[in-house]
This record gives sequence, C-alpha cells and structure tokens, in this order.
Amino acid sequence: MTLAPGVRLGPFEIVAAIGAGGMGEVYRARDTRLNRDVAIKVLPEAFAEDPGRLARFKREAQVLASVNHPNIASIYGLEDLSLVLEFVDGHTLADRIAQGPIPLEEASPIARQICEALEAAHEHGIVHRDLKPANIKLTANGTVKVLDFGLAKALDSNLDNAAAGFSQSPTLTSPAMRTGGGVILGTAPYMSPEQARGKAVDKRADIWAMGCVLFEMLTGTRAFEGDDVTDILANIVRGEPEWARLPSETPPGIRKLLRRCLEKDRKRRMSDAGDVRLELEEAPSEPAALTVPPPASRWRERAAWSIAALMSAVAAGVVAMNLLRPPAPPALQRMSILPPAGSTLLVNGGSVAVSPDLNNDLTYTRFNPLVGATYKVLAGLTLYGGYSESNRAPTPLELGCSNPNRPCLIESALVSDPPLNQVVSHTYEAGLRGDLPVWNGRVDWKVGAYRTDLTDDIITTASNIQGRGVFQNVAATRRQGIEAGAKYVEPRWMAYASYSFIDATYQFNGKVASPNNPFADANGDIFIVPGNKIPAIPAHQFKAGADVFVTPEWKIGADLAVVGSQYFVGDDGNQNPKVPAYWTTNLHTSYQVTKEFQVFGLITNVFNQRYYTYGTFFELDGVAKAVSYTFSDPRTVTPAQPLAFYGGLRVKLN
Repeated sequence: MTLAPGVRLGPFEIVAAIGAGGMGEVYRARDTRLNRDVAIKVLPEAFAEDPGRLARFKREAQVLASVNHPNIASIYGLEDLSLVLEFVDGHTLADRIAQGPIPLEEASPIARQICEALEAAHEHGIVHRDLKPANIKLTANGTVKVLDFGLAKALDSNLDNAAAGFSQSPTLTSPAMRTGGGVILGTAPYMSPEQARGKAVDKRADIWAMGCVLFEMLTGTRAFEGDDVTDILANIVRGEPEWARLPSETPPGIRKLLRRCLEKDRKRRMSDAGDVRLELEEAPSEPAALTVPPPASRWRERAAWSIAALMSAVAAGVVAMNLLRPPAPPALQRMSILPPAGSTLLVNGGSVAVSPDLNNDLTYTRFNPLVGATYKVLAGLTLYGGYSESNRAPTPLELGCSNPNRPCLIESALVSDPPLNQVVSHTYEAGLRGDLPVWNGRVDWKVGAYRTDLTDDIITTASNIQGRGVFQNVAATRRQGIEAGAKYVEPRWMAYASYSFIDATYQFNGKVASPNNPFADANGDIFIVPGNKIPAIPAHQFKAGADVFVTPEWKIGADLAVVGSQYFVGDDGNQNPKVPAYWTTNLHTSYQVTKEFQVFGLITNVFNQRYYTYGTFFELDGVAKAVSYTFSDPRTVTPAQPLAFYGGLRVKLN
C-alpha cells in the first residue's frame, strides 16, 4: 500500500517516500515516542496474503534482529506488517560511483567496513544475497552502513521447521522466475554464477558481490555488463571482467584479491569476508606504478619519446609537402573496347562510347556546430534538447552517375562525374526520458520530437532511357516526427516496444523526371510542391518484442513489426495509390555453448504474410515487347520473403 505523508502506523508518522524494492516500499517516518527518524518498510498489498512472501518478510525481521553491528542498519521492531528500521542519512555508494572512479585510498576503507558488516552477518548464519552499491550508505562521518537484508537467507538450524524449510530452499518473487529446481533472486550485475543458475547459495555469493562492488569502485564501471539482463547473466557465467579497466597504479595485491573474489568456481573463491578485509588491510597503500624506475629504464623511455617525436616530425613534413604541392592536371585516358571475334555489337537506340568525363577533382569541407542540454526534472525523469548540423559528401557512385545527359544503366555504372553539392542538415530535437522500478524489474522509456531540414539533398530520378537513372541535388527536404519507446527488464526476461512517426516531405517547387509515372507530362516530368511526401519512407512504424532467458545460456524470443503505407518510388508528386501497410512476426532463439560459440535459430514471417516492401514504375511498351504481353498498370512491387527458417553458428574471436 502507498502511504501519504502524515499517515500514522502506531506511533510512527510518515514523512516521505524513500523508494521501493523487491521486498516492499520504504518510507521515512518520525518515531513520536522517542523523537527520532526511522525507516519503515511496508509489504506491498499484492503480496500481503502470499504465505511465501509473508514468511520471507517475517524472516527479514528475525534476520536483522539477530545482528547488532555498527556497519549494519539496525531493526527497531515490527509494526502492522511493516519493518521499523534505522534511518541512515547520507548518499549511497552508487551515488558516489556515479561521480567517477574512487581512488584506492578512499575505496579501501569503504570496502573494509563492508567486509566487517558481511563478516558479522555471516557469523550469524546470514547471507545478504543482494549486496550492491545501491544497498550501501555512506554517512557524513565516514561510517558505512549495509542496508536491505530483504533477500537474506537465514541458515540457523534453530529456526522452526517451516522457517528452516524456506531458508534452505530457493525463494522467488514471481512464478515467471522459476527455473526448474532453482530460482534467481538478486540484482543481475552482482549475482554470483551459482545465483545466475538459480542454485542454492552460501556466504561465498556475498564474496563474489563484494568483488563486483570493489571493481566498480576502482573503475567506475560494472564488472559484468550487457545490453540486457540475459546478456549480463551470460557474461557472469561465461565471461571475465575487463581487467584492463583497473587503474594502472592498482597494487598487485588488490588485483589478486579481485581475481580470487570473482572466481567462478566457488570452491576456489575466497570463502570468508574476514580474509578479504585482512587482504585489504595488508595491501600496500602506495601505488605500484609510482616506483621510481632505474636509470636505464628512464634512458629507454627518453629514447622512445625522442624517436616518436622524430617520426611525427617527418610524417608532418611529408603531409605538408603533399598539401602544398599543386595538383597535377587530370590525364585524359582513352581506350578501345572491341567485341569478341566473329560477334556483332547490337545497340538498341543511340550510340555506344566510353565516357571521358571521369576527371573531376572535388573537395568538400564544412564546420558543423552542435549544442545540447539535459535537465533532471525529478529522480528518474530527464528533459533533453539540442541543435546540430551535419554534412554528407556525395558518394563516388552518386558522383559517377549524376549527369542527366549520360544516365546510368545501373547505379554503379561510372559514366561521368559532374559535381554534386554536399548535403547539409540542420536538426532540432527535444524530449523526455526516464526510468522507474516496476514489479521485479525496471522500465526505461523515452519520448522525443525532432525536425531535420536538409539543403541539397540527393535523390535518384529516372531517365527517359529505359532502365537508367541519375542522382541529383534538390533544393530542400524535411524530416520531422516523434519517437517513443519503452523497455522493461528483469532478471529472467525483457520486453520492449517502440513507435516512430516521420513526416518526410519536399520543401520546394520544381519538377523531376519520372517518365513511367502515369501522371508525367509529355517530357516525362512530374511536378513537386512543398509538402509532397518523399517516396519509400513509411510515416508510421511500430516494433515490439520479448526475450525469455530459459537458462543462463538459452534464450528464446519473438518480435512484431508493423510498417505503414508508402508512396511508390517515382511518385514524388503523390498522385498514385500507395504501397499498402503490412505487419510481420519473427521468432528467434540462441544457445551460448561457450564464451566464443553460439548456436542460433530464426523463423521469419511466421504467419507467411503476403505483403510488399517496395514499389516503383516500369515502361509498359518496353516490357511488352520483351515478353509478348500487354500490360496496363506500370506499377511494380517487391514481394516480401515468405516463411523461412534459418540456423547457424556464431563465432566470436577475441
């Protein structure tokens, strides 16, 4: 249940909400009897009548009450299915890491206090199971407090049989998280391999998490990362941290300690938090990289820098000489192309020649400004906006096929290269993005609007010679629209959805060639006015999908794509019917055999939908002569691929 400020639970008056987690909502409250601030954790209404969840909640009270340590947040009591906890004022370790990597001299005292908290808990048979920077508070006086033993597993044999039964077996937060004999419980980036596999855990899982936290403090990045939870779990089971991220001055003793904490085989992992604390205390405080090198080493270093400087000077001189040297005039190349002996070259209208026009020497330069800003409106809600400019130089294929007097048979035919202007874009964008906890996972979302104005945009136009075309600049085009998307991730599955609307239009009055368009004039041209839609760009697109992590190695998923209608290429005046909208569904699966090898499978167009992805026009008379059939509709479409099955092996080379 949600509690508003001013609501009372016995002698405790709610002041404000602090946050929410897998075990309930947390509030700051005032103890009116003892005149002190406390934290109250309330069981969610959805689980209040769940016997298993209720047993976990009561077990948390018993677990916390059995430990009294200055580095562990104390429990004061149980009030109406609410835990009354010590209120710890200060920032979390996650907040501190967000500011950047923590120097060893600052990180070491924090890590030692965390180890002292774990050592005390482990002595009482308690495993935290969800140790992470967000569950560690840093007070103003330098004291570290470990919070939220809501996922702890009590191993005390003196508990009653029912409680012991719960404590010795994997627990769960939702049926979707079951994995046969085990259940994943915790926060993905800090889970031990045995947690990721849903197996029973002991205090060595906390040692692994301690290693992840220490690595993150020293590097500012997580030890195990991925695009989603499934990738993170796979990296935990199969991968290794990027040890090169550790600062170069990290002492060898700390490096060795991290490797022993993050040993995947828990039989070889450090097994006691007290041993980790001692290793931290005994590790040299002076960075190993600050050792003064012997004179010979300094001489070699100076020699290496001198050689590098000399080579750089020589390279700069060579570049300067080439830049200052006047360009040589382009040489005219002539050649003869003869048909094979005994054959005759047939020409269907016109003459055949090798173009001598490929002789331009073009340079494109431009300064592109960019400015952007973000504003954090609330926790989990950010406003952003920006303006940018960019340019795109014409490609060699576009330059080589841009002469209307020498159209290309295919776009890759280099027949001439008159100059094309570079495309210049001006983009404005603004929107909101954020994240929030939902159920047992987290939702990341974004909604934004944008507008891009382009000058000298490059388009393809048809030629009066059948099957040929050219690239040309047009005065102005515009692309504007909105984009919205959301992604939900929790340890065993993820889902996403996105929608985009794009209004792609011409912004000039003029004409372009489209001789096969039924509405073309006698010269084969069609007229464009500002607001005409650019062909082959659907205005609406929607995508959605989901992935389920059956095991840490095996993932299955599905996706849906809905694409709106679009104008035929060559219908820049928007006078003909559109290519219809369509939708399709795909299925996919993969199994990570090893870190380097993955087996995958894919089913596309599961329902064997019949639709078209592209449309253009053709010359009726020309095709009729070739196939001896009379056509009345010049439109031609590209059908989509039917139902198809794929499978294969992906190999990742390090």
